[in-house]
Amino acid sequence: MKKKQNLVILANPFVNSKGFAGGDLYYIELANYLKKKYQVSIILPLFAKKHWPRKLKFLTLKRNPFDESEKRIFIFAAYLIRAYQSYRLLRNFPAKTIVCSSSDFFPDVLPVYFAKLRGKNFFWVSRFYHLVNLSNKNINKLENLFSFALQRISCYLAIKKSDLILVDNLNTLNFFKEKGIKEESLLLSGGSVDFKKLPRLKSDQERIYDAVFAGRLDYTKGIFDLPKIWSQVIKAIPSAKLAIAGTATLTNQRKLQNLIRMNGIEKNVRLFGFLPHKGKKTLFDVFAQSKIFLSLTLEGGRDFALIEAMAYGLPIIAYDQPFLREGTINKGFLLAKKGDYIAVSKSIVHLLQNPKIRMKLAKLALKDIENLDWKHTFNILKDSFSALN
Repeated sequence: MKKKQNLVILANPFVNSKGFAGGDLYYIELANYLKKKYQVSIILPLFAKKHWPRKLKFLTLKRNPFDESEKRIFIFAAYLIRAYQSYRLLRNFPAKTIVCSSSDFFPDVLPVYFAKLRGKNFFWVSRFYHLVNLSNKNINKLENLFSFALQRISCYLAIKKSDLILVDNLNTLNFFKEKGIKEESLLLSGGSVDFKKLPRLKSDQERIYDAVFAGRLDYTKGIFDLPKIWSQVIKAIPSAKLAIAGTATLTNQRKLQNLIRMNGIEKNVRLFGFLPHKGKKTLFDVFAQSKIFLSLTLEGGRDFALIEAMAYGLPIIAYDQPFLREGTINKGFLLAKKGDYIAVSKSIVHLLQNPKIRMKLAKLALKDIENLDWKHTFNILKDSFSALN
């Protein structure tokens, strides 16, 4: 029997054990497909292991003093330590190993870059969700500048040493093309859905939440516009209920709770925190109980939670996002200009007061998402990996 080729996934950007970003789901969902063809090893912090499928080979990093800190300077320090730890593990793998960076953060980029720089004959598959944009007026300027600078360093390193660059939107694809990366070294590959794994939706399911937001609770996800939006909604529909699912730093959590109080919507909002995909209470349970999905992303790539919500037949109301205009998803959503919370609130009220229009949009959403499938994503990815050899 032919020995499987080694494939290593660097999965180090996890900040804490409470949850993960949507982009982290890419290799989490693909892991079981990949292990059928490759000898898969996952390098990651020990506390992040619980988010991955079982029966995989994990190489866990020793805990460092800065792990699970919420302060950005300590997160950065933790990342640098993980980068060094991962580099030491990576050196033990043989030539022709495929090394996949699950993100563009330093602990996923630096280990394989320096391994290749030191002569290791690896195939490096880097991955970029989206490009940080300095012109975005709606997010924290200092944090954005720091993120921009670090990401551009990762871009430079990937351009120099990557054998294949994965992106999940055309804007990022075109950026790398403009930097001289040939088309055969780029692959557009983003979030998908495994319909077979989704819990079945009951025909008599009660929709107790008028809308749901799911994602990381920070500036880039537009979470701080949500209280203003819902305060407008309850002027028209006083009983309207909003569900919010996602993790936040303590600072962002306090800010969100303060905004909820200031806008007088405490009785209309339920904060769930992070909800997993499996367990007693899941994100899918809340989707099944909701009427509309809200996506307020100010800066990002393909929204994984949005795709999963569409798979549950939820119509989408969103701030205008590039990937919604690229042809991957064409129907089932209403768009508003970024930051235009009044337009979003009007769209919510319109759909809630017009169930027939909402249901029509929901059917379009479900129909449009049927072509996004993780198995199909894997097959395309497998062909690209085979071409590396």
